[in-house]
Amino acid sequence: NWGNVGFARVCSAESWLSTWSGLSSNATMEKAAPAVSQPVMMVQYMGDNSVFPSDADQIFDWLGTDDKVHCKLPGDHHGGPVGDGGVAGREMVGEELRAWIGARFPATS
Repeated sequence: NWGNVGFARVCSAESWLSTWSGLSSNATMEKAAPAVSQPVMMVQYMGDNSVFPSDADQIFDWLGTDDKVHCKLPGDHHGGPVGDGGVAGREMVGEELRAWIGARFPATS
């Protein structure tokens, strides 16, 4: 639990079990997302084989804030190209994020 990499290096046994229990976890977006009141830009890579599009849509719907944007970009689980010669979504995230922040916090001179 004191290593520099890996799961559970800075959590208690109770929090680890709560997070990973298939029967009694408190770590669910359905429970946590409604309490989010801050603005949210949710990035979804459309080639992510770990998150189904319908699950991402549900998570977005659960978010408690009214100021939310669901940004769907090409990319695999880590935002890399899905195929040879494909576009890396992570290269697009910066521009999307810049525009999202700029709309909420306009530059002043």
